[in-house]
Parts: sequence; C-alpha cells; structure tokens
Amino acid sequence: MKEDNNITSSLTLEAKRLKKELSDRDEICRFITGSAVDAIISIDEKEKIFLWNPAAEKLFGYAASEIIGKPLTLLMPDRYKKGHKKGFSKYIDTGKSNIVGKNHEVCALRKDGSEVPVELSVGSWKKDGKIYLTGIVRDITLRKKIEQDLRETSITDELTGLLNRRGFFTLAEKQYEVAKRSKRNFSIMFLDLDEMKEINDRFGHTEGDQALKDLAHILRNTFRASDIVARIGGDEFTVLMTEPRSSAIEKTVSRNIQEQVIRYNKSSDSDFMLSVSLGFAHFDPFNPGTLDELLSAADSAMYEHKQQKQSGDTIPAGASKKERRKAKRTPAANKVPVELVLSDNIQLKDISKTGLCLATPAPLHRNDLYQLKIPLKSRGTLTPAGVVVWSATVHTSTKQGERMTVYEAGLKFVDLDKGQQASLKEFIAAL
Repeated sequence: MKEDNNITSSLTLEAKRLKKELSDRDEICRFITGSAVDAIISIDEKEKIFLWNPAAEKLFGYAASEIIGKPLTLLMPDRYKKGHKKGFSKYIDTGKSNIVGKNHEVCALRKDGSEVPVELSVGSWKKDGKIYLTGIVRDITLRKKIEQDLRETSITDELTGLLNRRGFFTLAEKQYEVAKRSKRNFSIMFLDLDEMKEINDRFGHTEGDQALKDLAHILRNTFRASDIVARIGGDEFTVLMTEPRSSAIEKTVSRNIQEQVIRYNKSSDSDFMLSVSLGFAHFDPFNPGTLDELLSAADSAMYEHKQQKQSGDTIPAGASKKERRKAKRTPAANKVPVELVLSDNIQLKDISKTGLCLATPAPLHRNDLYQLKIPLKSRGTLTPAGVVVWSATVHTSTKQGERMTVYEAGLKFVDLDKGQQASLKEFIAAL
C-alpha cells in the first residue's frame, strides 16, 4: 500500500511538473507573440483565424475580437483568393505546398481596403490529427520604397527625370526582342540640343540645365507613354517609338517637335532660344540590325541635319530627297555683300532657292524677319524677306593666332513671287 502511495505521489508530482512546464511554455509563447514586431497569424484546417497578435492588429487594423474566427481570405486582395483556395485544399489533401516552409513577397489587404507589401513566412504543425498553419508577416513598405528608389536612380537621369542611357537600353532591348518576334516595326529618333556649349558659356550652367529640363518637358508632351524617351548624355536625347511607323513619321514627329519648340520660345523669358537637330532610323523586322546600329544610324542622320542647318540648309529632318536637292546651297563667290535694313556689313556665305546663310557682325535672333537687299547685274536689286531659322556663334583665328568671334545665321525666304524666284535663279546661276 505504501509503495502504491509513493507511485501515486510521484505521478502527481510529475503531472504538476508537466502542467507547470506547459503553462510556462504557453506564457513564453504569449510573450513572444505579444512582443513580436512582426504579425503572427494562425489558422486551422477551415482557414479560420484563431491566433492574432498585437503586431497583426497594428499592421492590418483589425482588433483580435474582430478577426478571430474569420476566414484568412479577409486579408487577401481578390487576385490572390482563387489561387490560395486551390493551394490550401491541395496542402490539406496531400501535404504538398509551394508556400509552406518558404519566404514569399505578396500584397496583403488592410481593414481600410488599402494594400501593403509584406514578406510572408509560413510553417505548419499538427495536433490531434489536425493541421494548423502559422504565418509570420512583415511589413516591407520601406524596403520596397528603397528598392524602387535605387532602381529608379540607376535608370533615371537625375536632372531631367527621363530615362538615362542605361534605362533606355534596358527597356529598348526588351522592345527590340518583342519587335523581332512579332515582326513589327519601330523607329528611333536621335535629338541634339543645338548650341548647348554657347548657352552654358554665355548664360551659365544653371540656364543650361534649365534648357535641358525644358526640352525634356517638350519631349514628354510630344510622345506617348508607350514610347521610350531618354537623355543618353550631355545634350543628346533619344526616343524609341513603339508603334509601327507610317511613311510620314519623320515629317510628323519633326513638325510636332518644332512646333512645340517655337511655342516654347515665344512664351519663354530666357535670353536664348531652344533649337534642336533630329535624326531617324527605322527597324526592319525582316532585315534586323542591332539596337546599337539603329542608334548609330539615327545619330548620323541627326549630325547631317545639324550640318545642313549650320551651312544654311533650312529643310527639316525627314525631308525627301527631292526637297534636299532643291535646298542644296551654292557657295557665294567674292564675298557678295547683302544688306539688312537694321544693319550693315553683312556677308553672304551661301544661298539656295529656299534661303541663305549670312555672316553678321552681331547675332541675329531666331524667328526675326529681315528685309534683304541682293544686288543683281541685270535686274537692279532683289529685296526678298527672310526669317531667321537658326543662329550660331563661330570661333575662328586670325593669321596672328588671335581668336575671333563670328556670327552666322540661316534665313528662309518668305513669300517669293514668280519674278523674285526668276531673279534669284539667275543670281545663283551667275555665282
């Protein structure tokens, strides 16, 4: 009997010890879940929530009394619910899951209907033959913002907010592969801000930076959200136009940009005016070159346009070969003098049927209109009107090695009548 009492006493003590141990473990568990900075949520086989710690209340906005016993799908955006139900049922039936035991980044749904990016870690356990799951949920809003900021910094031009060179190639290469697979066209435009160095030298780098930002604004307003617009360095910009090109895309885009530049110049209070040179290249899916080759071709076309403008050719980028031949300039011999109403000592550098290039003692301003005086051998004096379409500062050196500043400008003839056209043709032929 005494021995039985000892056994009973020992079992009672062991039971008390186990009970206390379980109580201690429960207390430790409550302390851990209660003090954890991450949300801890447990559900049963019916997807009902039965554990909800204070961090979960803070993250989701639900008090424990509101959420205990409710389905887990209450915390999910609609786009996740179908996949969750299918995966949960599969796990209960087979024990196989793509989520349990792994970390995942998803979006969770708060009580107020807003979404929050979270990192989710799920574990499972069994009790009395039933399966339970516990998830640790961490708010990663700050981390996502930092990642996004770093991502944007790496592909975005800090000054203009456009894509930088890396950003352009990152997106353009994807578009290039899509175009090759789907046999679709696209076009690339290369654009250069004229006289950037002169703006910086004469007005300061702050004004130069503002000119770049203003041009970026013009490009944003000109192109669609689907087009890839970038500043790839210095005063150079490029655009990949994603839609299949039409035969008139060069003229259309050139006209739209030039119209916006003119509108900007009229409304701007800056001491300088914006001017751009453009070049285009087109992707042929049946004879595809590389992206670098396309960009190089557009760059070459832009440089040709800039040279034409500097030589007095006022025909815009994208003009037909016929238009370019018509505007081919004839160098003037013997420094033929040309007078302006507002100035003297003007020299004609070259001339065509559409306009001329002048060397002037002072810079001419774009869009200003001048009355020209061109002496003719047999017809007296030709007096066409011309509007300034470009202006440049050219630095030269004298025989003594001194540096000189010379101003040049290109003027486009305005409203020539038939008689003036005939006189002009005769004058050019005689040069």
